[in-house]
Amino acid sequence: MSVVERPSGPPDEQPTTNGPELFRAVNERIRELEGGWLVDEYDFICECEDSSCMRVLRMTAEQYEALRADPACFAVLPGHEHPDIDEIVSSVEGLVIVRKRGGREQRAHRHPDPAGTRR
Repeated sequence: MSVVERPSGPPDEQPTTNGPELFRAVNERIRELEGGWLVDEYDFICECEDSSCMRVLRMTAEQYEALRADPACFAVLPGHEHPDIDEIVSSVEGLVIVRKRGGREQRAHRHPDPAGTRR
């Protein structure tokens, strides 16, 4: 769906965007544009369930490549995990790797954090 086709109803009536998958695609594009991995760490977008989150996390090239080895894994900032659908795989300062439980359909029915506490 393009921006032009986006419904104009209230957010809870609009189809849920697939935040983690969208952010993964953006991060893949960042990686492509970086090309040859010339520095030690790179800035990527948090891949949490909050589709409005645009916070930045840092990963090394090795961390990023290891993350992408499992298509069910996503990189999120500490505190951005969702206990209902995220299993924590690993955690280092400033970075949490989570594995999604359930399919995309299960995540689509989850409501975003109403208090906005994960920003």
